[in-house]
Amino acid sequence: MYTAEDFVRAQKGFHTRLYIAIALLAATIACLCVALTLRLRLFGILSMLIGLWITYYFAATKMNPWRKYYLLLKDMKAGLEREAQMRFLEISEEPRMLDGVAVYDFMVYEGDDESEQRLFLWDADKPLPTYQKGQLLDIVSFGKYIKSVKAM
Repeated sequence: MYTAEDFVRAQKGFHTRLYIAIALLAATIACLCVALTLRLRLFGILSMLIGLWITYYFAATKMNPWRKYYLLLKDMKAGLEREAQMRFLEISEEPRMLDGVAVYDFMVYEGDDESEQRLFLWDADKPLPTYQKGQLLDIVSFGKYIKSVKAM
């Protein structure tokens, strides 16, 4: 399900946004230096407050989700994986944010008993699967995150 291209795309997306945040911070510091040189106290205070607010807002809303996704893929690449055979139950209709990563709830159950349900997380960036209820699946997971699924 995940390829080296996914990892490179996440890394590139994170680094691009990191460089933008650094540029915003550098522009803020440059405005502060100009204000201190020209002794413009009000301009210095306002430019520092506005610049820091914009930098923080960008880092929190645009850069951090990419950072979280990049770190997840990095951990998946080197982390332990578990393989299990389970039957498909359902997948949620709307994604949710968990640890900064958008995921769908992927419900499965073991054996023939639907009360033995288990929750896995399906990456919202990947196309949704179209499995039939009760279909046997071979699931490779990293924690609760699905790395790959094969219908049996």
